[in-house]
Amino acid sequence: MSDHAPSPWWAVLLAELTAAGIGGHAIESLSHLPGWVGGLIGGAVVGVTLRLFGPTLDVLGNRIRHSLTPPAPAPVVAPAADLQSTLADSGLVMVETSAERAAGIEPVIVEQPQLGRRRRPAPVIADEPMQQVETRNE
Repeated sequence: MSDHAPSPWWAVLLAELTAAGIGGHAIESLSHLPGWVGGLIGGAVVGVTLRLFGPTLDVLGNRIRHSLTPPAPAPVVAPAADLQSTLADSGLVMVETSAERAAGIEPVIVEQPQLGRRRRPAPVIADEPMQQVETRNE
């Protein structure tokens, strides 16, 4: 990581304007070439620029990320509360069913009515040999 001071805003603006002017002249001078050549040159320029300025851009990006990331809030631990005192303070009363009383009650079984239509009875199939029947008059 380098320890250089950040450039003043006017120097960055001047560098951007110079690069835009040079890029504009380069594009104008290459306008007679096919489009794929311009794309190839543009890709090469971007690739070389990223190779040269990649470490600097990483350092600047990390600085920005660390300056924008808020610190993690401290975990809040709720105090242990007594259930009876909390209920009494809020005006509530706890109602419980004792296990002995619940064990003596038998569950009520309700017969459910059959829902839907009744099925039609299956047709009775005769147990005799089949015969071929002619239905055409000739």
